[in-house]
Amino acid sequence: MGAGELGGVLQFAEQVAKTFALSNKLPEGTGVRVLFTDFGAKSLVATRWNPLPENLTLGRRILDHLPPVLPKRELRMEERTKLSEMCESSVMLVVAPNQSEMAAVLGIFDVMKDLGKKVPVILLNAKLVQDTVALAGVMLNKFRAFESTLLPVFHLEQFDPDDDKDVRPGPSSDGNLQDPIPLNSAVVVRVWPRPFSVWEDNPEDPEAIDGYFLLDVNDTRAQDPEDCLTFLKGSRELMKRMRLKERQDREKGGKMI
Repeated sequence: MGAGELGGVLQFAEQVAKTFALSNKLPEGTGVRVLFTDFGAKSLVATRWNPLPENLTLGRRILDHLPPVLPKRELRMEERTKLSEMCESSVMLVVAPNQSEMAAVLGIFDVMKDLGKKVPVILLNAKLVQDTVALAGVMLNKFRAFESTLLPVFHLEQFDPDDDKDVRPGPSSDGNLQDPIPLNSAVVVRVWPRPFSVWEDNPEDPEAIDGYFLLDVNDTRAQDPEDCLTFLKGSRELMKRMRLKERQDREKGGKMI
């Protein structure tokens, strides 16, 4: 994971961590433990988050990093010891883990099961599967089983369509060329328990809410880029028909009867 990727989520991660650390409703344990991908990421964050508020320095929030667990093998004693210590936390926040950290993330839950513990774990901007070919086999099956137990509670993703090859000037009723209508951007949002929703960035739509028009909702999964593209193209076609009708109505109104 590059520093830029971590930097993009760092401020949000800090807000989440401090919100939990300041809560008076934390489960039993040693406090909130924030886990990063490696020692370098942890050190970078420790520098940026300092100075820490006094009530967050002693056990209320602990900066740490995942052990470098290799996939497709049993946990070593030192790895199991490290993960066991993490399971003493009240809450674990794992920040931006990638596929290289998947074995460590899965190891947390294996150790937790062995210890008979149930500790809330929050995965923030996790991308645990990036290359399914390299992951094929037991690890991929294990991840799929693990993924089915997750509850996506917060999702915010912007979708910006690539250059639209379908956008070409078209003739209007008077023979002149119409201006092409490009595809708008969209955002995919979820705040649990609400469903996933796709909102088109379209402030010109009179039915838009704060400049965004609702295109779709889904109770089970986040809409993927192909879904978003389909919804945006459908919205554009509707906009074209509305503009054509408005033009035709204006032309009718200007004719002598």
